[in-house]
Amino acid sequence: MSKTNVIKTYEGLFQKAEQIKESFASALDRAREEQANLIQAIAEGEAHVHELYKSYVLGDVSLEAYQTEQKLLQDKKDILHVTDEKIKDVDKLMKEELQGVLTELREHAPDFAKVNNKSKSDGVKKVLEAKETYLATLNLIQKEVGETAKFEVMLDNLKVEAGVKDYSYASREAEVTAITSNPYNRQKGADVSREEVNKAYFRK
Repeated sequence: MSKTNVIKTYEGLFQKAEQIKESFASALDRAREEQANLIQAIAEGEAHVHELYKSYVLGDVSLEAYQTEQKLLQDKKDILHVTDEKIKDVDKLMKEELQGVLTELREHAPDFAKVNNKSKSDGVKKVLEAKETYLATLNLIQKEVGETAKFEVMLDNLKVEAGVKDYSYASREAEVTAITSNPYNRQKGADVSREEVNKAYFRK
């Protein structure tokens, strides 16, 4: 399977997983809203049935009317029980669906591993090529700078040869110091830290 097809397949399956999670999240929200409404309705219904019972005892309403309201209240309690169970089962049902997606992903795992490993290998190769280009560029710049900087060293050495100085400490190493990082004054240089590599690699 080509890299394009692997990406398309995996994007489709992970999109399917997201849709499953979103569907169950919406179902859970609806169930919780239903649960809250039922709890409120049951509380109101119990108060109403209690008042109706007093009216029944006093003979103001019939037994049939009282029993009808009692049954409506019980129906709400039964629905609440089902809703409570539904809320408890959402996570389990969602995991079952997501495991199905994992099964599909496992079917494509060999193709994915082949493509992914090649992609990483090619990436490392390109990074190392870029590093070589970078170092070669540094050398070219050194040669350009050296066209004049060499005379500083030559002049200091000539002073020693002419007896004007005892020793020469002249060196072009200071040029490297000037272009590399200095943590003491927070100077950022041409060298790259692991942290900078990490930030650059994962930058959006």
